[in-house]
Amino acid sequence: MASAAPRIVEARTRAATAKRAIAVLSVTGFLAVFVLARAAHPGHTTASSPSTSNGPSTEQGSVESDDGFGFGSGSIAPSQNVAPSVQTHTS
Repeated sequence: MASAAPRIVEARTRAATAKRAIAVLSVTGFLAVFVLARAAHPGHTTASSPSTSNGPSTEQGSVESDDGFGFGSGSIAPSQNVAPSVQTHTS
């Protein structure tokens, strides 16, 4: 049984090394996915070039201008003129 002890120690060392490698790979993979998701997020703003003019910025001009485009009143209710598509029947 004297030869079994070094084998167990070696196996535990290999298992500990494998656990550390899996932990490092998991953290690295998580961080990579996080960075890619953040970069690809639709709300992510890109770096804009600094304005060199001394006049009003283009952002203020576009906010103040009204080109007539809008999303309407914001109501989510169906139109009042639409008949219901579900019919009930009792016998």
